[in-house]
Amino acid sequence: MDKARKKILIVEDEVIVAMEIEMHLQMNNFIVVGKCQSSGKAIEVSLEKKPDLIMMDINIQGEHDGVQTSKIILDSYKPSILFLSAYNDANTIERTKQIPDSKLLSKPFSVRDLITAINSFFPDASSLDNLQVKVLRQE
Repeated sequence: MDKARKKILIVEDEVIVAMEIEMHLQMNNFIVVGKCQSSGKAIEVSLEKKPDLIMMDINIQGEHDGVQTSKIILDSYKPSILFLSAYNDANTIERTKQIPDSKLLSKPFSVRDLITAINSFFPDASSLDNLQVKVLRQE
């Protein structure tokens, strides 16, 4: 399957971060099927749109955190999960390991790290030769 056909759902409660991720994904020919800030919306959109990959922040709005939300979604179908977190404590890392076919990307991350992490779920995707990087802000 061509990389351009991979569908991704972004679950991130920081709107600006979600918009920046969406822009980079679109620049790299991924299809963004939605952006959600809460666990309830993430469950709803994922079950409706069936993305290939869910980019799941661990600390999100709603009744469940990202790990719990992923477990609920995985009860219905089996997308890959890329957890995003600024928290890298042992407990958080262990909780993410409970989710099959998941990886953890620590915040802050570079665009290259983001695209590399996504491509690691799709071995048939093309290499990073065409990686599109646009710097939105310098810190």
